[in-house]
Amino acid sequence: MNMREFLAGLEARDVKIWKEGDKLRVRAPEGALTEVDREHLRVHRDALLRFFDAPNEGPQTVIAARDANEPVTYPLSSSQRRLWLLEQLAPGPRYHIHLRIAWNGDLDIALAQRALDELGSRY
Repeated sequence: MNMREFLAGLEARDVKIWKEGDKLRVRAPEGALTEVDREHLRVHRDALLRFFDAPNEGPQTVIAARDANEPVTYPLSSSQRRLWLLEQLAPGPRYHIHLRIAWNGDLDIALAQRALDELGSRY
């Protein structure tokens, strides 16, 4: 998240931030500022003051803090959504990726089987 996005998010909650001399001033409705917001303001105070001095310069980066106990989630890709839908419509292993391998030389069938079994057990 860059500085403009951070400030826009606060502005959307009616949080006012401005520079007064060398101090950063904040006025917010009760409950509008979260602990994460307060931490951002403390940690990035100097960057915010510089931002207010030159607001038209390039984006300033704000590193988002997150709770270490909160799991990180990412949106599913279109392929993952498609597989999820197929699983909902017909549960079970119905989706297979077919693969053909050209092999030169001798193949140890038992070793290949163990390797494929191990791979299958992981997924």
